[in-house]
Amino acid sequence: MLAWYAWFESGTKGYLVGFYAALALATLAKGPVAPFLATLIIGLFAIAQRGFSIITKSVSALGIAIFCLV
Repeated sequence: MLAWYAWFESGTKGYLVGFYAALALATLAKGPVAPFLATLIIGLFAIAQRGFSIITKSVSALGIAIFCLV
């Protein structure tokens, strides 16, 4: 989640890819609860910021490929 927030603040795609890699490792360790919690936290953050485009900007094709690769 810290990598996602670093991406949100800086806009650097490397942080977003790192977030997806860490999320894949968390999924391996904890199961499907990890992506569920990450989605819930990002959704609550978007509601608090009143910026729902945050959710669509968080989806990255490269990040999803890294997630599936791990």
